[in-house]
Amino acid sequence: TLLPFSIEEVSSFGTLPSREELILKGFMPRIYDEKATPRLLYSNYVATYVERDVNAILSLKDRRQFEVFLRLMAGRVGQLVNYESIAGEVGVSAVTVKSWVSVLEACYLIFTLPCYYRNFGKRFVKAPKVYFTDVGLCCHLLGIRDVGQVDRDPAFGGLFENMVIMDILKSRLNRGLEPDMYFVRDYKGFEVDLLV
Repeated sequence: TLLPFSIEEVSSFGTLPSREELILKGFMPRIYDEKATPRLLYSNYVATYVERDVNAILSLKDRRQFEVFLRLMAGRVGQLVNYESIAGEVGVSAVTVKSWVSVLEACYLIFTLPCYYRNFGKRFVKAPKVYFTDVGLCCHLLGIRDVGQVDRDPAFGGLFENMVIMDILKSRLNRGLEPDMYFVRDYKGFEVDLLV
């Protein structure tokens, strides 16, 4: 499993950017080793991914619907995946949304963090939370274009959580460990963001 750079790997290119810069730029290798422009890189990445890879897997009838779905997923970063809600906004069935989420996960574009539970009287939330494997892609999909927008955006908390949780995932995978990562939330809304 080869994911974008970790924070430690980015630091090997010199001074570590600020957290807002890291969130905006993301962790794609070409941004750091070739000084690629994040906006152009992510724009091309989405176009290539949607037009070629996803279409080859899903045989999309309406590419625009899938693009709306991607942006809605970015807007829900760090939140529970509600298939019915997303389906209603996109205009497809919840089954279709589940299959699209599955494809995004199989292509390593997103990571769904499962809720940990051991049949505690079935009082725990069981829906997963969604994160993008590259937070820069998430920013691009949200229309965040400069560092000044990052910490003022309503999604900042989710974006920061995304960066931290993905860095922990990368650290585990780079050491040959299984993710074995969860979150915990009870029916009252009390939550632990990450349980390893």
